[in-house]
Amino acid sequence: MLAASLMDDLRILSFIQSENPAYVAPAPGLPLQTLSPLERVSQQFVDQGIVFEHAIALIPSNPAFIASPGRQVIMPTGNHHRLALVLQQQEGSLTIAGRCTRAISLEAVDSSGQLVGHYVDKSFTKPSPSHRLLPCQTIRIDNLAQIEQIQISARTPFTLERIHLGR
Repeated sequence: MLAASLMDDLRILSFIQSENPAYVAPAPGLPLQTLSPLERVSQQFVDQGIVFEHAIALIPSNPAFIASPGRQVIMPTGNHHRLALVLQQQEGSLTIAGRCTRAISLEAVDSSGQLVGHYVDKSFTKPSPSHRLLPCQTIRIDNLAQIEQIQISARTPFTLERIHLGR
């Protein structure tokens, strides 16, 4: 029963498709600009309640992944197209915004490692090659109770430009 109620709390806030490709995820969020380019991201935001696994900070060289010049983002390390957010407190909400040529998938895991929620936008369509910027996908979990880790993945490389933990 708990898993079903958590599944209901995984819901999309907004999905901005190619009709508004220049959408930039608004602040507030983690101060990604404080990271150095190519810095592995792990414990830097523990005071804000999030520890990263398999993540790196960078300024994308591909303009399709960057809403404004010089904007730093988080990306998975390696070729697995997956990173994780380990939550230091299981309360409040979480919003992520990122860009990818495919739908970004989100899985919620409890403290025992059990999958308690999964979200992927099945209506996502690959953007037209004529668009300079990939659409921004924004996903929100309204209730983090019992969720210890958020695993974010996609079939192709993706970037996260905003991560906000709300209390």
